Amino acid sequence: LHTLPGGRGILVAGSKGGLAMAFDPDKNGAVVWKTNLAERAPGAAGLIVFGGSSDGQSVYYGLNQPGNVVAAVNLADGSRKWTTPAIAGARGGNPAATTAIPGVVFSHSADGTLRGLSTTDGKVLFEFATAKEFQTVNEVTARGGAFGQSGSTVVGGMLFVGSGYNGQGTGGNVLLAFGLD
Repeated sequence: LHTLPGGRGILVAGSKGGLAMAFDPDKNGAVVWKTNLAERAPGAAGLIVFGGSSDGQSVYYGLNQPGNVVAAVNLADGSRKWTTPAIAGARGGNPAATTAIPGVVFSHSADGTLRGLSTTDGKVLFEFATAKEFQTVNEVTARGGAFGQSGSTVVGGMLFVGSGYNGQGTGGNVLLAFGLD
């Protein structure tokens, strides 16, 4: 749910067919806008899998297509703000929900890569490969892997993300914490 400038409320959703939509809850769910994010992947199924995130200006969807693509859609009118180009050599898509904070949207790929993208233009600001072994704070070796389902959690200046979703074929069992340093 979002409140647009002027006070109008909208409910934003994404479909597996690649449609980003806004509905007016005060008008029995009337469609406010609809944007087809699947136009570059005709006939796509499962394009928006576990949802997106918003910073109050745009909604960001990781698209489950090769190349780890992310799309930003303007909340006010449904126009596409930007779409990242496919990353050469990237395996899989972005099935997990994105996570947005002021200035950065985090995407979570099926190949286990966590990326921080600029909310202005989608350029990569941060990239970290999680599909590897980690020595944990309790001295038990853990392994990261694919991302799926939920995105990251941001609290207290830290970014927390679980890596190793078996549904994408590269399981694991690690919780990673990132700070500003």
